Amino acid sequence: MGGGVPLPADIRARLADALFKHENRLFALIAEEDGQAIGHALCVEGFSSFKAAGTCNLHDLSVVPRARGQGVGRRLLAAVEAEASRRGLCRVTLEVRPDNATGRALYASAGFEPAALGGQAYLMMEKSL
Repeated sequence: MGGGVPLPADIRARLADALFKHENRLFALIAEEDGQAIGHALCVEGFSSFKAAGTCNLHDLSVVPRARGQGVGRRLLAAVEAEASRRGLCRVTLEVRPDNATGRALYASAGFEPAALGGQAYLMMEKSL
C-alpha cells in the first residue's frame, strides 16, 4: 500500500543494512527561562522502510501557560528539526487533534502538512493492550 509504486532501486539496495543498524531511541529538548523549564519536546526515533532511513516522531510538545504565545513552541520545533537533521533522520512526524486549532496553526506555519502517500491521507489507529 506504499503509494502503489515499488520502492526505488537505491532504497531497496540499502534497506536491509539500514534497518539492521537502526536502534530505537528517544531524545528530549527542554526550553528554559531563568533556569526554569517552560516547555519540552519529546521525540521517538523510528524507521521508514520507504526511505531506508530513520525518522523522528514528535511525541509530545508542551509550553507552560505563562510562556505561550512567545515563540517557545516554534523554537522547540526548530530545535527538533535541527536535532533530527543532525542525527541523519529523513522526516519529522507528529499527531495533533483536529480540535487543537492553536497547535495545527503552529505546525502548518512551520511547514507541516497532513501525512499522505499516494494521494491518500493517513488515518491514525490504535489498540489498547
